[in-house]
Amino acid sequence: MKIKLLSVALLLAVAGTSCKKSIESEKSVSTGLENLNVPGSFDWSTTQEINFSIGTSDSRFQNQIHVIYIYDQDPAKGGKILAKGATTLVTPFNTRLAFASATREVYILKSAPNGVKTGQNVSLNSKNVSVSFGAAGISSLSYSNTDRRVMAAPNSGQVASIPDCQRSTTDANINVGNFEVVCFNATANATVDINGNNGGTVRLNAPGKTITLRNFNHTNMSLVVEPNTKLVVQNTEIKTNETWTINGTLEVTGKLDVKGTLSNYGTATINNLQMNSQCIVNNYCKLLATDLIADNILNNYSYVAISNAMRINSNGRVNLIGGTTSGAYLETKNLDKGSNQGRVVGSNATGLFKVTGNIDNNLILDAKQTSNSQVVAGNLELCTNVQNLPAGFFLSPAKLGCEAYIEKGDCMLAGNGTAPTTGKDSDGDGVMDDDDDYKDDKDKAFNTYSVNYKNGGSTLAFEDNWPTRGDYDLNDVVLTYRYKVVTNATNKVVEVNAGYTLIATGADYINGAGVQFPLAAGKAKLTKAPAGVYLEDKQDSVVLILFDNSRKLQATGNTVLGNPTSPKVDFDIVFTVADGPEIKNFGALAYNPFIFNMTNGFGRGYETHLYGKKPTNLVNSNLFETKDDYSKSNNKYYSTKDRLPWAIEVPIADFGYPVEGKRIDNAYTNFANWATSGGSNSQEWYDLLSGGANKDLIYKSK
Repeated sequence: MKIKLLSVALLLAVAGTSCKKSIESEKSVSTGLENLNVPGSFDWSTTQEINFSIGTSDSRFQNQIHVIYIYDQDPAKGGKILAKGATTLVTPFNTRLAFASATREVYILKSAPNGVKTGQNVSLNSKNVSVSFGAAGISSLSYSNTDRRVMAAPNSGQVASIPDCQRSTTDANINVGNFEVVCFNATANATVDINGNNGGTVRLNAPGKTITLRNFNHTNMSLVVEPNTKLVVQNTEIKTNETWTINGTLEVTGKLDVKGTLSNYGTATINNLQMNSQCIVNNYCKLLATDLIADNILNNYSYVAISNAMRINSNGRVNLIGGTTSGAYLETKNLDKGSNQGRVVGSNATGLFKVTGNIDNNLILDAKQTSNSQVVAGNLELCTNVQNLPAGFFLSPAKLGCEAYIEKGDCMLAGNGTAPTTGKDSDGDGVMDDDDDYKDDKDKAFNTYSVNYKNGGSTLAFEDNWPTRGDYDLNDVVLTYRYKVVTNATNKVVEVNAGYTLIATGADYINGAGVQFPLAAGKAKLTKAPAGVYLEDKQDSVVLILFDNSRKLQATGNTVLGNPTSPKVDFDIVFTVADGPEIKNFGALAYNPFIFNMTNGFGRGYETHLYGKKPTNLVNSNLFETKDDYSKSNNKYYSTKDRLPWAIEVPIADFGYPVEGKRIDNAYTNFANWATSGGSNSQEWYDLLSGGANKDLIYKSK
């Protein structure tokens, strides 16, 4: 707290004179800062918080972990690491970092499991940056408010959920009522007739036996083949709004005309598979056909083999959707041209599309002559002996090749390729040693750093008079901070290494200092801390108290030129985090630092925070909207009527704070320009070399 001067004239009369701070006087000083026209949206921040979502479509290593590095600039040019995290084909690396407001770009790099690294500069054009890396580098980049989400494919060989039986029968003449679920059970081979409509379902169950469907009179009716049961039918159709679910075996000796949905979780052998428009065929295990005509969507999550020919018409698409360990597989003897161009598309782990015979020459000509005529797209390799396929036949990253890794199994009859070679993973956490900051600790993997960490961190400068305004020399408590946040291989926070330094205590008040973290109370455990540091009770979140009395730590304030100085006081602190949040929800930020006035007549409830930050549970809420505080009126905590703050943060550790009694806007003549522009101009006003520093009024410049 400073002497509360009663007029501007008195302030000018004593300019440059050191003065004893008076605890008795409570009147606000007239600073002239209230004349600043500060935009209502301005938060007095010298930093910007950026949300990153960084994924990969590099499927060479299936769903193994790739490691993302974020640097302040190209590491080849001396860039310093800011953050590391894990990304896979399914899960992106999401994180939140703080940067000096003047920062315009970062360098982002991906390290594959084999240690090969690719990266490039990325502009910070938005508070939300989404990046996707392919095998060769960044394949897409966007700035938006939308999170990147990648859905996992269903596991091949799974069994579909089916409706419960409402009635069971052994009668081979199966009649189904409206929306009725009828279960037919047999212990021997059987031939059945089915009659029904209006939403009915038949479940066929004959373990180890064969059921032959002779007559099928149906409309809007579903059919389920139970596991270990075989259904044989000659010619039939799946009508619109009907669903066939095969958990056992389906054999169609003639033509199957699909207008509804066929989902195969077992083995389906079909002589002639005709997929009409609007139909869907989902194959999760083995689908074998002599001929296939696709007018709509075939989703293959496992193995499809066509012994004669496949034709994809204009609305047709065959999707090869790889799992987390292997790509999907599609083989046909011949690939014919449809009425218009269809397409085979791979996603997730790289799939293999194998053509053992001929490719229609008209498909090849179209790919040479017409744009948007690519036949093969996505994460897919086309394995064929057909020569001279044009580049237009492929939509990147699809390519010619026969090396895609396909893991052989019960649902995958043809294995292919070999799993990519990766580096060493000593602790078994899925992160290769070369990318693991803790290669011998499976519970730790990566470090994320707060702004300017490598150069000492950032500075916090407080006025201690809240709810009275103060004199704005911002030197009552001056602290630096820096954080190293430790995460595991799934990007969850497991430990926080915090470093604080008390620089100055230019006040007579007895001030304490603390930091509130975005963690629920009880989640943190101190494992390293100086005497007097503790986690505060009666809080709903983790609140770290650094000290209760700054005057005991520094006998002199370090704010008056020519006076004796007190040593800086360091606080090196480590706490572990139980069941921690993902780094995207924790970040590496300033969090919520504050001071509190423990002088007689005041107390723990006199908290002072950065502009707009919420108080802790222990604040005296009755102090809001008293004296110079307009928190409720402005809908911003710790703001005056003129939207001035009681504290600021600057992203440098060697901030030259004002000498005793000298306002911040006089010590830094660009300060007012920065404030009135809402932070757009003079973003580095705090830099002693910026041209706006009045060194006679700055303590640390002497």
